[in-house]
Amino acid sequence: MKLYNYLLNMLLLTAAFSTTKTYIACEGQFYGGSGSISVIQNNNTYSIDNLGNTLQSIEVYEDMLFAIVNGTSEIHIYNINNEEETLLNTINTGSSGPREMAMHNGYLYFTNWYSQSIKYIDLNTFEIIGEILVDGLPEDIVSDGDHIWVTINMNSDWSDGNKVLKINTETIEVEEYIVGQGPKNLILHEDEVYISRIYYDENWNTFHGTSRINSDGSVDQINYGSGMACGGSIVSYNNQIYRSYDGGIAPLNTNLEIQESLRIGDYGYWNVYDVKTIDDEIYFAITDFSTTHQVAIVDSDGNEIGLYNTGVIPGDFAKWTNCIANGDYNQDGEINVSDVVGTVSVIVGNAEWPGDCSEESADINGNGIVDVVDVVQIVQLIVGGRVQDATAANIIKTFDSVSLKSDGFIGAVQMTLAHNDEFSIDITNDALVAEYNTTENSTTLIIVNPESEKLFSAEGSFEITDVIVVNSKNVIENSITMPNLFNLSAAYPNPFNPTTSFSLDLPIDSHVSINVYNATGQIVGTIANEYMKADIYNYSWNASNLPSGVYFINAEIGSNLAIQKLTLLK
Repeated sequence: MKLYNYLLNMLLLTAAFSTTKTYIACEGQFYGGSGSISVIQNNNTYSIDNLGNTLQSIEVYEDMLFAIVNGTSEIHIYNINNEEETLLNTINTGSSGPREMAMHNGYLYFTNWYSQSIKYIDLNTFEIIGEILVDGLPEDIVSDGDHIWVTINMNSDWSDGNKVLKINTETIEVEEYIVGQGPKNLILHEDEVYISRIYYDENWNTFHGTSRINSDGSVDQINYGSGMACGGSIVSYNNQIYRSYDGGIAPLNTNLEIQESLRIGDYGYWNVYDVKTIDDEIYFAITDFSTTHQVAIVDSDGNEIGLYNTGVIPGDFAKWTNCIANGDYNQDGEINVSDVVGTVSVIVGNAEWPGDCSEESADINGNGIVDVVDVVQIVQLIVGGRVQDATAANIIKTFDSVSLKSDGFIGAVQMTLAHNDEFSIDITNDALVAEYNTTENSTTLIIVNPESEKLFSAEGSFEITDVIVVNSKNVIENSITMPNLFNLSAAYPNPFNPTTSFSLDLPIDSHVSINVYNATGQIVGTIANEYMKADIYNYSWNASNLPSGVYFINAEIGSNLAIQKLTLLK
């Protein structure tokens, strides 16, 4: 394990790493023209200013930032790079009163109050190419990949709405779900749709509730009543649904009741304007609508890990990450053996990618597939240096083991096996990384920098269905040889003078004796007499010191005997 120890103790590689920007939509004073976007990058902030009246929502798609300005009915589109945001286009939505947006099947769909519709934009041409009319004022919108879901927050007469629409964008078929008064925000969770609700009585007293559309189409709802310190946000976090509550967020139980004692965050219910979760972090938009405008970032333990001043009235959030193919699997800013181990675990199926950029970072060759070729290139990024690369490899499969022979350096082997239920495997420890995963009757394994020929031993019948062998740079040719029977091949040439060659197929580890006898039964030469591992062995015999005549090669393994007749002609 010399290479492994070397990797653990070497200095960490310095390289270019992924860049992340967090965008905060700041509405600005209502109709004051001061809508802006605050940007957090490397714990510093800057702003994109003068976007117009009431910046409603933002969304990141690939390397573009979309910003909906409600007051001017515009959508600004910016190109994002590590240094700045550049305005690409501004779309006028025709005094439609745009609100929220979602990316769906190559289009941007956005809700509109004044036109009472969902319009959609071609993301290639930035043109509005269609419109779906609805009965009421649509608010939030999300995509499940097949449909878009839309809340109808208010009816056409501006009374409280009570519907969620499920829309097939291909056929424009609409399913309606009655979910209770004032549906506001949506969140998809597994096969269910959760909806936060805010509604008012004739005296403008505020009421709160939550609804859930179940996978069978039934609807559950709960009303929390008036005066409860509950905002309008609903988020998915740690695989659970949370509502904004009392200056933080609190999880809902299966009956949609707020579990107050498990609240995360404490910023005062009167100050928390909106809450979003991105990756493993909670973003609180904090404002008193006068002098305090901040964003607090909190981890799952309730620890504040960032507090930033923002533009006026922060409300929505989006995140952009520039992923770099540098081998930094765990995104910790360092490239070392843990990145190799983690990448191997994902490939064989023992783990999932831990971060947004993990898969892109591990795809060193940029072909869109992370496999053993990328693993080897990550290793080479760490250790560098030159090696005598193999140009071909031979996989030797016996009934209970697999070995590898090559003509040079092997960076890694990736192999898939098909087998019966009784199969078990004992993979080599003599490598930088060796890991496998068995799912039903299939096993995938990766061995990085094997330091011995034997890759694994096994019990139970198995077949090799796929093999990738890589040197320090590229995939190389490989062949599979299966010495399933003890066999002594025909010698060539025969007759010969003075040298001939033959091979021995050895299906199991065993003591092997190979002797040469003359016609009278005397031993005139010993070619092998030792314990040998299962393999295919090639031999040459030189009879230059013997007279012409008939000779016999005898190969013995236990009680098995193979004989080859030879004729020496001088």
